[in-house]
Amino acid sequence: MPPPTTGPDCPGDGRFASVEALLATAIDGETSPAELRELNEALRASPAARQHVLRLLHQEALMEFELRTDETAQQVVQVGPARAATYGRRAPRASGGNAAWISVAAGIVFLAAFAVLMTTVRTDKPAPVVRMAVDLYSQFAEGYGPVEDVFPTGGEYRLTEGAVVLDIPRGVDLTVEAPATFVIDSISRMTLESGRVSARVSYWGVGFVVSTAQGDIVDLGTEFGVVVESDKQSEIHVFDGEVELHAGERDEGEVLKNITGGSAVAWEDGEIRDLPCDAGAFIDLRDLGPVRWELYTQRLLRDPDLACHYAFAPDADHPARLTEGSGRGGHGRIAGAAWDTGRWQDKGALRFANLDDRVGFDLPFDSASATLAFWVNVDRVEYPIATILNTDGWRGRAHHFQVLPNGAVAGAVRSLTDGGETSTSRGGLVRMGVWTHLAAVIDSRRGKMIYYVNGERALVAGYRPEGALELGPAHLGYWNKPDDNEPRRDFRGRIDEMVVLRRPMNPAEIKEMYQAGKPF
Repeated sequence: MPPPTTGPDCPGDGRFASVEALLATAIDGETSPAELRELNEALRASPAARQHVLRLLHQEALMEFELRTDETAQQVVQVGPARAATYGRRAPRASGGNAAWISVAAGIVFLAAFAVLMTTVRTDKPAPVVRMAVDLYSQFAEGYGPVEDVFPTGGEYRLTEGAVVLDIPRGVDLTVEAPATFVIDSISRMTLESGRVSARVSYWGVGFVVSTAQGDIVDLGTEFGVVVESDKQSEIHVFDGEVELHAGERDEGEVLKNITGGSAVAWEDGEIRDLPCDAGAFIDLRDLGPVRWELYTQRLLRDPDLACHYAFAPDADHPARLTEGSGRGGHGRIAGAAWDTGRWQDKGALRFANLDDRVGFDLPFDSASATLAFWVNVDRVEYPIATILNTDGWRGRAHHFQVLPNGAVAGAVRSLTDGGETSTSRGGLVRMGVWTHLAAVIDSRRGKMIYYVNGERALVAGYRPEGALELGPAHLGYWNKPDDNEPRRDFRGRIDEMVVLRRPMNPAEIKEMYQAGKPF
């Protein structure tokens, strides 16, 4: 029932009482053909009545919108933290009077009224724009990429590396993984020529279409993934909800099959066969942290200056080995330190909890400049210094990287001349009990040691470059000290990544490394 046309919120003089009564009957779903004709004739005869009815329909639409929003919110609360609730699965359809106003436009054929509506609506409102919400180290073929972060509709895009998450205004998060060729036809449709996409569709995006050479995949309120290997073969995996397969375009082709959550099919040369649903084959937006880190790591492993990379992945066949992943450095030797959970649930880390827990390395190094980076979670600092990575002993050109009891980082490079340190500096702040990214940059050209905490510069100190740095033999979490008079430096906490490069990274690169690896 439309709101009243009198009162402080909706002044009126009752001139359109008969029109309002007919409209109310139509909205309640009780209008007869004769009453509908009477309403149409009244609206054709009076421009003022048309404007009045359009205002009432607009108000009813807003009420319906608010009602459905409330229903969706209640549904999410009732369902709890399940996958459907996380993304606001499809709300129940409104029934009776709540939805009947939608049918009024179909029954009322006063085209002039809609002409008035079109001329009174603002036309300078920007058209909906598809934007890149998350850039997972994407690369596009030249001439086939977005305009900055905007994907104009109608153009062909060729993603050659990484992945992108697109924000489609009608309530769709679309993840495209390289290599892929695709077209954003509109905010309700995309064409996948080849590659892999996954869609997370909210209630307001129901009906979104992924078109392939086999036909259309039509969302019915769901999360699903599509793989197109050729113009003759594709796969559809439905993680939650339901989709329809149409032979040809949605509006023309028949519905061949409905696929529900937990199911998948192969669609080849028009034939459909069941497959096991494989959600793990697609990027999950809830795992952006590890996905971003894995894609960054792939790029890092291609860096010609990379000396070694330890991802801290347990090896069941070699439980006492810390595997080096680039093939350029030696494996670490685990002594005492135990495997534990890293920055996210499925990420490995080593916990250093007892005296002499350590990882030993032989790190041959042939560069006067270096970058060393680590992810650490410090439980506490029991001694005057806690070792991150220290070369054994304290020989010339050796480097030590440490944390102090107040959370400050400390670093030093020992000089060959006079047997003394060139510099030791202290600064920054490492919070106990949280994952922290630490980086040390030794820049021989500038004669500087620069230390970073969570991508921000913490301290800068000068040193005397005297040839290639001495980084190994060395220990992680432990100092193999020269004599018993030196205090202990055992590390207490977890470490879950170590990177060494033969060049000084610049501040932007350090920031990128931090952003790529930080837990969400």
